[in-house]
Amino acid sequence: MFLLQGPELRKNHKLIELTPEIIDKIGMELDRSTLGTLLKKLKKHYNLRKNNEIYLKEVLSTRNYLTHKFFGTYGKRMYLPDTWPVMKKELQGLLSFLEDASYIFMRWSRIDSWNNEPTENK
Repeated sequence: MFLLQGPELRKNHKLIELTPEIIDKIGMELDRSTLGTLLKKLKKHYNLRKNNEIYLKEVLSTRNYLTHKFFGTYGKRMYLPDTWPVMKKELQGLLSFLEDASYIFMRWSRIDSWNNEPTENK
């Protein structure tokens, strides 16, 4: 929904009013987008503060690590009982960071402050 509120979207689509049909169409396009693509669109549609841009890069990097590299990092050690507590601790840290990011995104969307709100945790 952040992107539907952005000034660039209205300018690019020459919209005067967002009808339910247009919102559904844009929503379906956004739903199929990767996180990286969505973050690029946020940067394009909003004049982000530098610290928010850095934070978004960190969110994407964390998500990509979890998705593409986390299990490979542990490799064959993953099957050793001593490795599980280490993996669990790291996963809890990643989950906590990503949950905080989700909270921050939701807060930003409610106060429409992608370019004004600092990226502080709860």
